[in-house]
Amino acid sequence: MPTTLLHGVPLSQPFRAVAWACLQKRLPFEIKMVVPGSSRAPHGSRSEDYLRLNPAGTVPLLQDDLVTLAESPAILTYLAERHGWDDLYPSDVAGRAAVNAALHWHHGNTRLLASAYFAPVVRPDLKLSEEMATLHRKTGARALALLDSMWLGTSSFVAGRSEPSVADLLIYEEVAQLSPRFTNLLDLSPYPRVEAWLSRMSALPAHDAAHASLAELGALGVEHGVPLPERLSAASKAGFRALVEAQQAYAGAASKL
Repeated sequence: MPTTLLHGVPLSQPFRAVAWACLQKRLPFEIKMVVPGSSRAPHGSRSEDYLRLNPAGTVPLLQDDLVTLAESPAILTYLAERHGWDDLYPSDVAGRAAVNAALHWHHGNTRLLASAYFAPVVRPDLKLSEEMATLHRKTGARALALLDSMWLGTSSFVAGRSEPSVADLLIYEEVAQLSPRFTNLLDLSPYPRVEAWLSRMSALPAHDAAHASLAELGALGVEHGVPLPERLSAASKAGFRALVEAQQAYAGAASKL
C-alpha cells in the first residue's frame, strides 16, 4: 500500500477530521508536524520548505503516490474515492450530491465557529478584530441553528443520512471542540439535535484517539494553573501519541489474523 503522509497538528480541526477518517478505515498514515502560522523551519506552515509544497500555507496537506493535496474536504473525498469508502462518501449520485452540499455549506458556516471562539483564545497572533469575531459569532449562531433544524432535522446525521459521512466528520470537529466535553467555549443547549448528534458521533470508532489533544487541552476561557502555551504543547504531544498508538494497535491486531 502506498505511503500516506499527513501534514498538520492534532489541534487543527481539519487535520483531525482527516486523521479520524483514516483511523476509522484503518488506513495507515504517517504524520509530519506542521504548526499553523509558524515560519520556523522545518515545522512551520509559513516556512519556505512547506510553502513550496503548499503555497497557501494551510493544514492539513496530504501526500501519497498520486497527489499532493490541500483542503480537508478535497482530501476526505479523494481518500474516500481512492479507497472505496462508500459508507463515508456514497457512490450513488444523489447521496454524494447531498454530502457535497453539506461540505460546501460548511465553508461559510460552521467553519467560522473556530474564528469566532477558538482562535481568539489559542491564536492571538492572528490579531482577529472584535468586529470580525462578532460577525463570525453571528454567522456561527445561524449555522448552529441550521445544523439543528435543517441538516439534522429529519435524520441522525447530516445530509439526510442514517450513518455518518465525511461531512459529519468535518463539521463535528468545529462544533465538538467548543462543547462542554472539550474546551467549553460555547453553550450548545439551545440546539438539542446538535447535542444528540455530538453524542452519536462520539461513539464512532477511534473517536477518543482522534480527539486526545482536545481532551488533554481541557476547558479554555477560565483560570488555569498552567500557562496556555504549555497546555497547547502538551495537548499536541498527547494527540500525536494517541494517533500513533491507535495505528500501532490496529497493525498489531491485523498481524494476528
